[in-house]
Amino acid sequence: MTNSENISTYDLARSRNLPHLLARFTEKWAPEEGTIQAHLDVLKSSGFVWIAKFGKSIGNSPIDRTNDEIGKRSPMFLVLMTVGSRELSDRRPRGGLFLLDEVRKKSEFSWKVSGIPAYYRKIMMSAGTWFKASKGIALSDAQLYEISIISSQSYAEATLRRSMASYFKVRISMPLMKSILPDLTDTSDGIESITRHI
Repeated sequence: MTNSENISTYDLARSRNLPHLLARFTEKWAPEEGTIQAHLDVLKSSGFVWIAKFGKSIGNSPIDRTNDEIGKRSPMFLVLMTVGSRELSDRRPRGGLFLLDEVRKKSEFSWKVSGIPAYYRKIMMSAGTWFKASKGIALSDAQLYEISIISSQSYAEATLRRSMASYFKVRISMPLMKSILPDLTDTSDGIESITRHI
């Protein structure tokens, strides 16, 4: 089924209270344009992009819950984020927000799929979890403060600076979610929703 063959209404108000996922990334293997832009370039050319979380899987429970919520028409998001010192001349985005279509365990992923950044080819076997995204935006430094860690109830950036964990469950502000889903409409029952091609 192509992206234009099915239209679904998504409940953004429900999504505001759900645990979304944040994965830490490093620019160690990324091309010159950086991790976020590399993924956005694939998304633009292919209509979707597969995003890998390298190392240990995030576990069956968050994968199953995320896929279940996607099935219930609740927009689910992945945040990619990095912190730490960098040169003032390095203008590569430190974060990205991606609208998810599905999440797969390593055992469920086919290594022959399209929509994978080219630089993954040498390191993709070490990926523990795969995320398929149909929309994405680079985040400004200011927008990073619109993401909070559920467990610590603090800004994501502050938590990442003092924690070595590779992924977190997060809350995302409504304005930030709307920035990636600009075509919001109000349904008759007052619930904010988005009509989206999938």
